[in-house]
Amino acid sequence: MDNLFSKTYDLILPIGCGCPTAISLEKCRMRFVSCPFDWILITSVTTAAEMLTQRIEGLFELEDLVSEEENATCRVVTNRRWKWLSVHDFPKDKTLEEGREIVVQKFQRRISRLLERLDSGCSVLLYRLDYPLEKTMTSEDELKAGLEQIKAAFPKSDFSLLYLHNNPELSYETRKEVHHTADITSIQFCYDAGNPVRNYDVRDALLAAVLRRISHSPRFVDTRAYRRYQRFLSNVGADEKEWLDRWYFSSDMAELIMKKRFVWKLAKFLYRFCK
Repeated sequence: MDNLFSKTYDLILPIGCGCPTAISLEKCRMRFVSCPFDWILITSVTTAAEMLTQRIEGLFELEDLVSEEENATCRVVTNRRWKWLSVHDFPKDKTLEEGREIVVQKFQRRISRLLERLDSGCSVLLYRLDYPLEKTMTSEDELKAGLEQIKAAFPKSDFSLLYLHNNPELSYETRKEVHHTADITSIQFCYDAGNPVRNYDVRDALLAAVLRRISHSPRFVDTRAYRRYQRFLSNVGADEKEWLDRWYFSSDMAELIMKKRFVWKLAKFLYRFCK
C-alpha cells in the first residue's frame, strides 16, 4: 500500500501539540512559512480540525482569553473556547487587551496566507508531534475523523497526516510505524531529550530521521530557503543507517551535521587518527 512518504508536499502544516513541532521543522530547514498553530499548544487533532473547519475565526476573541501567568518573555494565555495555550505570543509588558491587538495583526497575516493556499488547491502534510510526557496516544478513529473533516472543509487540496508519539520503550530502529491509510501514518519511538528543566524538549536530530523521508516541493518556497532545505537533505544523507550511526556517535554532533556535513567527515578523520 502506498503511504504518505511516497508523496511530495507543497506545504507542511503543524497542528500541535505545541512549539516542538515547528522547531523540529526549523532545525531540518523545512519550516518555510509561519503557520497559525506553530507556537500554541493545541489539545487534540479534533480541536485543530474544528478550528480549520471554522476557517480559524474567533481565535482571539477577548471574552475567551484568560491570562494565566508570565514566563521570562511573554504572558501565558489560554483560550477557554478552543482550549489552546499560548506561551510565546502575548507581550509581557502589555495588558491582555493591548497584547491581543498585536497578536491579532500578526496572526491575521498567517491565517489569510494559509487559507488562500488551502483554497487554491495544494498538497498538504498535517504534522502533529506529541509532547514527550504525553502518555495517551490519539486514536486511529480520531485521526481519521479529523482528516476527513479537514478534507471536507478544503476540497481542492489534498491532505495527509503524520502523527508522532513518544514511546520511551522503543528506539527509532524498533519504532512502531503504522500506515493506517494511504494518507495517515503514526510512528512511536523515544524522542524525549530528557531535559528536566524543559521537559517538552525533543531530539531534533533524531526526528530528522523521520522528516528526511518527506519530500517538499518548491511551489511556495523562495529559492534561498529551498537551497537550505536541499543542503539539509545532502548533509543528512540518503542512507538511514548512516544517519543513525552519526546520531549514536554524538547527538550534539548530529545537530551540527544537519547544518554542515564536513563536521562529520572531520570527526571521522580525527577518530581514526586518534585510534
